[in-house]
Amino acid sequence: MVLVITMYCFYLFETLFSKIFHHHHSHSVHSAEETTNNLPATVGGKDAENGPSFKTSSQTELTNEDSRILGIPKSKFVTAISISAGDFLCNFVDGMAIGVGFQSSGSSGLSSAIAVFCHELPQELASFALLLDMKVHLVAILVLNLFSALGAFMGLYIASALSEYDQFMGYMTAIAAGAFLYIAFMDMYPEMLAAQSKQPWIMYLVQNLGLITGFVFLLLVALYEEDI
Repeated sequence: MVLVITMYCFYLFETLFSKIFHHHHSHSVHSAEETTNNLPATVGGKDAENGPSFKTSSQTELTNEDSRILGIPKSKFVTAISISAGDFLCNFVDGMAIGVGFQSSGSSGLSSAIAVFCHELPQELASFALLLDMKVHLVAILVLNLFSALGAFMGLYIASALSEYDQFMGYMTAIAAGAFLYIAFMDMYPEMLAAQSKQPWIMYLVQNLGLITGFVFLLLVALYEEDI
């Protein structure tokens, strides 16, 4: 039941976050259009009908260039903070999964760490690229990434401190399993099925090779745990 509830909570969080992001993005675009429509007919000293004019994106950038909060564009501040908060929560759960795994056994901890690394690396790169595309200053991006990374350490230490309680270990194992199953079946597999290529059979073989390699690696970790 805890596993199912965990998957449902991840579903709620992801859908609500996507709706908030979409709503804020639509609102920002609408505001930018209103700002553009309110600009005078002459731009740069030339008549807009007879002379060259800036494009809409350029007008928006010039209007919002200096409107920043802690290095984040004001129109993107809520979105950037939401992305960082989502990464913090995900890293917190991942840290707890790693802590519980190592307290349970070496193979469980190592396999959990490998699974976290495999799904966190592309996610963090995507978040970094998204913030960079939103014109967030590099220093602000690094600070936000540091904030989200601290969630993993918090989860790790909390799980390690509470792992002496047997009931906690059982619940946390179920939560970690629910989190990883949700990521695999709701995020990874749909992306694999939706991937397009000019050589579909090669992509199919590469995807299967990656899955089988992961399965074999986890099996080897489980079999040779005592020798690691």
